[in-house]
Amino acid sequence: TADLTQSFMVGDRVKTEVALGKKAGLKTIWVRQGKFAEELPSSPGEKPDFTVQTLKEIISLIVEK
Repeated sequence: TADLTQSFMVGDRVKTEVALGKKAGLKTIWVRQGKFAEELPSSPGEKPDFTVQTLKEIISLIVEK
């Protein structure tokens, strides 16, 4: 089984991917780029734990946490 404390949901949409990750009990990373970069969270359930601009930034986040 997966260890949720060590698992992340990564996505570029706060309304779907981040929200689903939060519901599942995962840490969430919003990749704020591309088509949905300006799609801001409208509720606490859509607020990511971390926000990055590039996929490369995710590596250091995961290693540090």
